[in-house]
Amino acid sequence: MRKGILEFSPCSIEHAGFRIAAWILVVLALVAQDTHAAWHDDHPGDDLVVHYVYLTGYDGNNDVNRRNLLIEYQACIDRHAAFGQASNPLPPGGIPSVVVTEDIELYYSSNRVLRVSQSKIYFIDQAACDLTAKSKRMLELNSVIGRCNIDLNTKKAIGACDEKAQEQAPNSTLAKIAPAKMPPIDLDKLPPKVRAQVAAQLDRLNRLPQGPAGLYGAALLPTGGYKTIAKYKCASYRADALHTELCIAHPKSDFPIPASLMNGGIPGLLLDVDTPAMTLHAQEVKMDMAVSKSIFAIPAGIKVTNIRVPRERP
Repeated sequence: MRKGILEFSPCSIEHAGFRIAAWILVVLALVAQDTHAAWHDDHPGDDLVVHYVYLTGYDGNNDVNRRNLLIEYQACIDRHAAFGQASNPLPPGGIPSVVVTEDIELYYSSNRVLRVSQSKIYFIDQAACDLTAKSKRMLELNSVIGRCNIDLNTKKAIGACDEKAQEQAPNSTLAKIAPAKMPPIDLDKLPPKVRAQVAAQLDRLNRLPQGPAGLYGAALLPTGGYKTIAKYKCASYRADALHTELCIAHPKSDFPIPASLMNGGIPGLLLDVDTPAMTLHAQEVKMDMAVSKSIFAIPAGIKVTNIRVPRERP
């Protein structure tokens, strides 16, 4: 709920009561406006079973983003004042608690993963220094055949966007995309000065979790720690060099849970993300949720550009 400040001027109790009632109606309207609308709500049906994770959070360093937004606002009103131009005050709540919000839904099926992203960024409109926001909604479908990015704002899709090929992707999904094995290294033939360093690096690589290759797949290591998020136990994986930590759940499932690209190549349900670029925390997990298979379809009216889409030979 957005925070606000009630200011009462000297007036009758009846007027004060009316103001409070009006404010409550405004707040309720804002809450209704900000209520999360799940992607599966628009795809009712029961011909496909998926596991569902809903995460919320923000991009970047939120404290820095809020400070920069306040600096931007102050610079705007100072500039307007210098030229004798009018500027508008911030809303009662001031700078929002989160400047770049992220709502992410992940739908895990037996052979592909759908990511639905809704982001909102606040900025200062320089015309009158108004606090303004713009939203962006994206879909990302990935399987063993590749990734399809769908921008719902621009109505464009690019990538491995062949719906039939995606639907017929092998159930192993990303499991077949494994890192190539390194050739054997004879440590005795290395100079003594680097032998210990190479041995330590090899030991680190050998302890990497098994699974598909991903953006952070070569760097994420299990920490041995666990968390309970949205009533599910998840294992912590960390990449110190990237200042990245993920928490991935491995609940019992009737089908192998694939890895989304956000998982860094580790199969399972992504429940927590802590990186310099993004911070996310799962709010809801639903196992074995029945939906329509149309949930993975490219929405109508989208201009599709297919690239590098493999096709099976007859």
